[in-house]
Amino acid sequence: MLFNEFNIPAIAPCSENEFITQQTLNDLQQRFKHIVVFYDSDEPGMAAMKKIRKQFPHLTFTWTPRAIAKDFTDYYVAQGKQAARQLLINLLKNLKS
Repeated sequence: MLFNEFNIPAIAPCSENEFITQQTLNDLQQRFKHIVVFYDSDEPGMAAMKKIRKQFPHLTFTWTPRAIAKDFTDYYVAQGKQAARQLLINLLKNLKS
């Protein structure tokens, strides 16, 4: 829901132990230029991203700085809206290249 506040379409699987189905990924790739996997920066989140990256290396992977927060919502709470916006802006700048 927080990504929506920044006008970024987002979905979330039921847990980090699952990824979206191949059909859902195919549908998203038809609709969006970039698919970004933004899991938690804790141990389970990083392990899940590593597994997904092996299967889908063409996707973009990112996370919040673990020293600050384990997920984007915690980052927003700890650092504020402007810092969260800047984190997303930096990510989007990297995607445009």
